[in-house]
Amino acid sequence: MKDQVDVLCAKGVQAASLDSSQTMEQSNLVKSSIRNRTIKILYVAPERLSDYLCDVHIELIILGYPGLTMKHSLK
Repeated sequence: MKDQVDVLCAKGVQAASLDSSQTMEQSNLVKSSIRNRTIKILYVAPERLSDYLCDVHIELIILGYPGLTMKHSLK
């Protein structure tokens, strides 16, 4: 996930991820960027879905993005 975000950012795409390897400060920075609508692509680790998508503010912002798709993979 980090590699994908790094490649996108290197190409000028505003991308971020939310996963369990992040500190609280890093997670808060990403959530702030979501609220400010500066993130164009967000990767969310499965273990963080319930933590972050249940956050009413983020959920409302995500619902405000037309054409948003959610992708997942099962291993």
